[in-house]
Amino acid sequence: MAQEHLDAVEAAIENLVKRRRELVAALVSSITQTQTDELLRAQSALEALYRAKADEQQRMPSIQETGGIKEI
Repeated sequence: MAQEHLDAVEAAIENLVKRRRELVAALVSSITQTQTDELLRAQSALEALYRAKADEQQRMPSIQETGGIKEI
Protein backbone atom coordinates (compact mmCIF):
# COMPACT_ATOMS: atom_id res chain seq x y z
CA MET A 1 0.00 0.00 0.00
CA ALA A 2 2.77 2.47 0.87
CA GLN A 3 4.41 1.83 -2.50
CA GLU A 4 1.17 2.83 -4.25
CA HIS A 5 1.19 6.17 -2.42
CA LEU A 6 4.83 6.71 -3.32
CA ASP A 7 4.12 5.88 -6.98
CA ALA A 8 1.25 8.39 -7.03
CA VAL A 9 3.44 11.13 -5.57
CA GLU A 10 6.17 10.40 -8.11
CA ALA A 11 3.66 10.56 -10.99
CA ALA A 12 2.38 13.90 -9.74
CA ILE A 13 5.97 15.20 -9.53
CA GLU A 14 6.64 14.16 -13.12
CA ASN A 15 3.47 15.92 -14.31
CA LEU A 16 4.37 19.13 -12.51
CA VAL A 17 7.97 19.09 -13.73
CA LYS A 18 6.64 18.78 -17.28
CA ARG A 19 4.27 21.74 -16.70
CA ARG A 20 7.05 23.80 -15.12
CA ARG A 21 9.24 23.21 -18.17
CA GLU A 22 6.39 24.33 -20.43
CA LEU A 23 5.95 27.50 -18.38
CA VAL A 24 9.65 28.30 -18.47
CA ALA A 25 9.72 27.79 -22.24
CA ALA A 26 6.77 30.17 -22.61
CA LEU A 27 8.56 32.80 -20.52
CA VAL A 28 11.41 32.88 -23.04
CA SER A 29 9.25 34.64 -25.62
CA SER A 30 7.28 36.87 -23.27
CA ILE A 31 6.75 37.25 -19.57
CA THR A 32 3.26 37.76 -18.24
CA GLN A 33 2.08 38.04 -14.67
CA THR A 34 -0.24 35.06 -15.18
CA GLN A 35 2.63 32.86 -16.36
CA THR A 36 4.93 33.87 -13.52
CA ASP A 37 2.14 33.31 -10.99
CA GLU A 38 1.49 29.85 -12.42
CA LEU A 39 5.22 29.07 -12.36
CA LEU A 40 5.40 30.07 -8.70
CA ARG A 41 2.38 27.90 -7.86
CA ALA A 42 3.88 24.94 -9.76
CA GLN A 43 7.22 25.33 -7.95
CA SER A 44 5.49 25.56 -4.60
CA ALA A 45 3.46 22.44 -5.36
CA LEU A 46 6.62 20.59 -6.42
CA GLU A 47 8.32 21.45 -3.14
CA ALA A 48 5.28 20.14 -1.25
CA LEU A 49 5.32 16.94 -3.32
CA TYR A 50 9.01 16.38 -2.62
CA ARG A 51 8.23 16.66 1.10
CA ALA A 52 5.30 14.25 0.65
CA LYS A 53 7.58 11.80 -1.16
CA ALA A 54 10.13 11.92 1.66
CA ASP A 55 7.33 11.33 4.17
CA GLU A 56 5.99 8.34 2.21
CA GLN A 57 9.49 6.88 1.96
CA GLN A 58 9.93 7.26 5.70
CA ARG A 59 6.63 5.49 6.31
CA MET A 60 7.57 2.46 4.19
CA PRO A 61 8.53 -0.47 6.35
CA SER A 62 12.16 -1.44 6.17
CA ILE A 63 13.24 -4.81 4.82
CA GLN A 64 14.14 -5.94 8.32
CA GLU A 65 10.73 -4.96 9.69
CA THR A 66 8.94 -7.00 7.05
CA GLY A 67 11.08 -10.08 7.57
CA GLY A 68 12.72 -9.72 4.17
CA ILE A 69 16.21 -10.41 5.52
CA LYS A 70 16.86 -13.85 6.84
CA GLU A 71 19.84 -14.67 9.03
CA ILE A 72 22.22 -17.27 7.62
